[in-house]
Amino acid sequence: LFHGFRKMKKLIYCLPILLLMIFIGGCQIGKEQKELPKNSTKIQEQYPKAKSPRLLADRVMDNYIRGFNEINTELLIQTMHPQRRDYYPIERAMAAIKDHQRLFGAQPLKFVFTSTQIDFIENSYGYKVYNSDKEKNVVVVATNDAAYIVDLFLDYSYFAQLKIDSYIQALKHKNNDGLAHSLSEGDLHFPINETDRLIRDYESKIDLLSIDYELIDFKKDSFVYLIRGTKNGKPVNHHLNILCGDSMTGIRDLWVPLEHWKGKGSLEQ
Repeated sequence: LFHGFRKMKKLIYCLPILLLMIFIGGCQIGKEQKELPKNSTKIQEQYPKAKSPRLLADRVMDNYIRGFNEINTELLIQTMHPQRRDYYPIERAMAAIKDHQRLFGAQPLKFVFTSTQIDFIENSYGYKVYNSDKEKNVVVVATNDAAYIVDLFLDYSYFAQLKIDSYIQALKHKNNDGLAHSLSEGDLHFPINETDRLIRDYESKIDLLSIDYELIDFKKDSFVYLIRGTKNGKPVNHHLNILCGDSMTGIRDLWVPLEHWKGKGSLEQ
């Protein structure tokens, strides 16, 4: 009995030491487990250190191209400038798709990165959009937090279509107010007292009621339209440009002399 009591007394003395060793070992294991993710490749892959503006630009371009290829207005709206997404977004997307189909055909679009800092636009990335029929350049403005497309079609197709349609309808119906309005933009004003002469000049070249139009090309800052009609039974073809910039559109028609416009600004190409 005495021998058993001595063993129990020794165990009681050793128990605090054993508990202390277990506690220290557990803390060390916990520390190692806590530090492990710092050296874990999988965790670093799942949580990259920072977003890349170039990566965001590529993602926006991917949505842009898919929007045209899939005729998906929602994807195109996502690529618009955030402050302009509430300004006729669906109409602008559909107009851009329509003009793309007219000029680029049915072949799927692709894109490739070309350069940075385009036309002195800060945080900008340039891309070439192309298929087997045609190509064009677009710009993506991107920061760490947001990115959006700067594109003639997405920004101006809808407004260019409104402009050319109002102009042709005013000509066909000899609408002086409509002509003066469609030929005026920003600080440039077309006097209504010049519209009678414009109508006479046009009528001497083409039968007004025969006029039709078609988008046939684009340049960096304009859309090119073919004006078709007849005069005395013979076909007549004429070209005009819808100039685009500074959130405005303007008509450049060689059958309308530049000196008719009043005010500051220029319609020179």
